Amino acid sequence: MTTEELRARKRALGYTNETIAKLSGVPLGTVQKVFAGSTKAPRYDTLRAIEDVLTARKYRQAHGGLKYNVPAVDSSTLRVEESVLATFYSTQKRPGEYTIEDYYDLPDDRRMELIEGYFYDMAAPNIVHQLILSELHVQFYNNIDACNKDCEVFFSPLDVKLFPDNKTMVQPDLVVICDREKLNNTARVEGAPELVVEVMSPSNRDHDMVLKQKVYRDAKVTEYWIVDPVDRVVSVYDLTGLKLPKTYTFEEKVPISISGGKCFIDFSRILAKLSRLEQK
Repeated sequence: MTTEELRARKRALGYTNETIAKLSGVPLGTVQKVFAGSTKAPRYDTLRAIEDVLTARKYRQAHGGLKYNVPAVDSSTLRVEESVLATFYSTQKRPGEYTIEDYYDLPDDRRMELIEGYFYDMAAPNIVHQLILSELHVQFYNNIDACNKDCEVFFSPLDVKLFPDNKTMVQPDLVVICDREKLNNTARVEGAPELVVEVMSPSNRDHDMVLKQKVYRDAKVTEYWIVDPVDRVVSVYDLTGLKLPKTYTFEEKVPISISGGKCFIDFSRILAKLSRLEQK
C-alpha cells in the first residue's frame, strides 16, 4: 500500500497514531513522520508493519489466516435490493421510501434495520460476536449497578426508534438507557440511548463506522463504542462534539464515559475467552 492508501485506511478505521504505534511496534515518532509525509522514503519494514495493522494481516498470520476476512465494504452494498423487497410488499415503494410500518410487516425470519427509509440486511452473528456481546452485557450490567447508575442495559435483538419520524429503526448490539421515559413503550426503545455498542463483523465494518456513527450522532447518542474483533481494538466516540475517537486494545480497561469515568469494562476478560476459543 502507498502512504496515501495507508492514510485513507487509517481514517476509515478511526485509528490514532498512538494506536498504530502500540499495535505495530513502530516508534510513535516514526509513525507520526510517515503519516505527516515528513519522511520521504520510509523503510520498507516500517511501512509493512503499519500496513499489517491497518489490514489485520498481522492478526491473520498469527492465527493461520482462518478466523477472519476483512474486505473493504461500502455500506450501500448492504442495502436490500428492490427485487428482494418486492417479494414482501405489494406496494410500489422504492428504497428510501420505506417506513416503520413496512419494517413491522417483514417476515419474522428476516432481520433487517431501517435507516432513513432504506432496509439493510443484518447477518446472523457468529460465535465470536456472541461471545463478545454476552461478556459485554454481563460487565456493563454489573459495572453500572456497582456505580449506582440508574440505567438499564439491553442487548440485541431490540428495536430502537431513534427519531420522532417513522423512517429509522435499528437494532444495536448493546445499549445503555438512563432516561426511563424512553422505556415507556415496552415493545421498543423510544429515543436515543445514552450509550451504544456495536461489535463489527467482516461484512459490516463500514456500515458501523460510517453510516451508523452518523445516524447515532444525528440522534444525539452520547457515547458510541465500536468493538473490532479482528484488530482487537475498541474505538470510543464522544458524539457530543467533533472529537477524535479514543482507541483501546483488548488488553486494557475501557472507561465508561457516561459514568464519569468511574466504571470500566475489562476487555482482557474478553481476550482470555477468545484465546480459549481459538485453542480448541
